[in-house]
Amino acid sequence: MLIDTNLDDFKIRFAEKKDVLLILEFIKELADYEKEKWRRSLLVNTKINR
Repeated sequence: MLIDTNLDDFKIRFAEKKDVLLILEFIKELADYEKEKWRRSLLVNTKINR
């Protein structure tokens, strides 16, 4: 089942079993990004408070 969007040539579909590894990889990369962003903000805040 495809769901129409307002974007040309872009449709959304429900995830299937074959998508599990891709979704898990996306979650891992997002977590790594957020962890790095948090680490950088700690470094900046530490420098400001010195």
